[in-house]
Amino acid sequence: MKKCKVKITAIEYKEKIYKPGAIIELEDKDASDLIKSDFVREIKSLSLEKKTPGELAQEERIKELDEHTIPELKEMAADMELQLEVTKKADIIKAIMEAEDKL
Repeated sequence: MKKCKVKITAIEYKEKIYKPGAIIELEDKDASDLIKSDFVREIKSLSLEKKTPGELAQEERIKELDEHTIPELKEMAADMELQLEVTKKADIIKAIMEAEDKL
């Protein structure tokens, strides 16, 4: 078993939904697959998890964006005049956040 932290978008694992920032224990094979897919990252110890205010703000913004549907996110991107070449929710959120960082 590996302890992992959910990254940008919510995931479903063993019939339970885990939101961004959630800590989840995964079977080794599942953890490996999800880490490769960039949905989670392995954490060694919660005590080592110290975040800067910027990282905390970024996580909060990711959570806010994740509450929107894909069509809503696409509309937000269009309002920002972004040309999206991605269709996955996590990729759309990433594109919006990168654009916001440039503002």
